[in-house]
Amino acid sequence: RKRRGQKLIAAGCLAQRYGGEIRRQVVGVDGLLGTRNWREIATLVQELASQRGGYCDRIAEEGDLVASTQRRAILGATAYLKIADGCDAACAFCAIPLIKGAQRSKPVEMVLREAGELASQGVQELVLIAQDTTAYGRDLAPPSTLARLLDELAQLPGLRWLRLLYAYPRRFTRELMDVMARREAIVPYVDIPLQHISDSVLRRMGRGVGRA
Repeated sequence: RKRRGQKLIAAGCLAQRYGGEIRRQVVGVDGLLGTRNWREIATLVQELASQRGGYCDRIAEEGDLVASTQRRAILGATAYLKIADGCDAACAFCAIPLIKGAQRSKPVEMVLREAGELASQGVQELVLIAQDTTAYGRDLAPPSTLARLLDELAQLPGLRWLRLLYAYPRRFTRELMDVMARREAIVPYVDIPLQHISDSVLRRMGRGVGRA
């Protein structure tokens, strides 16, 4: 506070879920920015800078999660591309649905367009990410699947490798395995979170799968 014009913004998952409590209990916070409002950070900063006091926030209860989640960092020849946000699972141990809401998949054509733009910039390896990549497309109209998306991505010129993160076993289908086997660009590597092997523990966790 000794430096004139400085402002403190609480941003991210905690602000999205507990914004009201932060506003009431944390002295010195000037503004809040939720997980569904990343694109509004410049507007929020400008509003705070233009006023001497007061409070500003950007916390959306509902909204287009996909619109605020364009491609992620480009690291040399590798880029991370978010294909969905939010989650429909009701796992007993996880707060992601409370923070990010229900799953919302990017339309196939949007993912292909972003992937093509990245390839034109020299990206050769594309890492697909979501809370659960294997649930991709179930919420689209008409519905799609991760297998179909991968099949189309693998045909884009310039992309040499496609890699999957957070592919949960519940929806790891034969169709997906067949596409991975058929398309050379899809690397034979899968990041699969396996939290437990005990059926009783998995039931209590609400994972929706068993040991088998």
